[in-house]
Amino acid sequence: MHAGHRGAVRTGATLFALAVAAVCFAESSAYAQPLYEQQPAAGDQQQGPAYQPSPDQQAPGYPPPAAQYAPPAPYQPPADYQPPPTAGPTGQQPAEFGAPPPVLPDRQRGFLIMPFLGLNSFQGKSGDGLTIGVRFGGMAGLRFGDINGGHGSSYFFSTNGEFTGDWGNAKNVPSGDSVLIIQGVFAASPLLHIVLPSNIELVLGPKFGYWFSAVSDTFTTTGLYGSQKATVSQTDVGFMVGANLGAFYGVGDSMAVGGLLNFDLRLVSSCTNDSNSASTSYSGDCSPGPALKVFGVSAAALF
Repeated sequence: MHAGHRGAVRTGATLFALAVAAVCFAESSAYAQPLYEQQPAAGDQQQGPAYQPSPDQQAPGYPPPAAQYAPPAPYQPPADYQPPPTAGPTGQQPAEFGAPPPVLPDRQRGFLIMPFLGLNSFQGKSGDGLTIGVRFGGMAGLRFGDINGGHGSSYFFSTNGEFTGDWGNAKNVPSGDSVLIIQGVFAASPLLHIVLPSNIELVLGPKFGYWFSAVSDTFTTTGLYGSQKATVSQTDVGFMVGANLGAFYGVGDSMAVGGLLNFDLRLVSSCTNDSNSASTSYSGDCSPGPALKVFGVSAAALF
């Protein structure tokens, strides 16, 4: 083959190969997308990527987006569910969620003890020849029946036994003579207790029971055998009725202090006289005298 013809063939083959390579390169540049996008340098950051594919057009090699996650349905309580009660329009909690009732202090529950010390005054005929005397005694019993009054106060009762001793004070006693007057009361004294929000406790109630009196008068007498001492004694017993009224202020969990007023009407059911001296001695019944009316005022403590 002629040399010129062979050169023309080589040139044609070369041009054909170059044309094929150019076409392949153009197609790869038009459709090929990078698998990742290189992040620009810190100083060259832009507001967004240069190219954002449309939602319905994804680059080759990327998987299609997953289906959008649906949020769960809201919780529905069971049909028989009862919501808890809420506070009313005044902001008060319902009764079942209210604060528990306050615990009573020790002096307002359980065993009761009330010692007292004060003065007595005999009135009417029973007070003839007597001045103000000394009174002492106390009560002991049990409290029960706490009742809330609904207005900040509370009420309860106590059943008590009472002993009261009265020391009489005779007046116009001659020099050298002595008069001893002692009376005692054993009574049932139930009380109603009213406890106010101001920590004041009021007590009131009746009393009824048994009483006794012992009077001894020692004096000097002059007779056939000269001056000698003689003693005349009288004993009275009977039943009594009366009333108690008091007010106390709490000074701690177990004690309150205050005052107690009372009145006794003492009925005489029997009377006995005794007299003796160096020369004579006598004992016998006497006529019962009038009822005794006795007032008392005392300082007291309540436990």
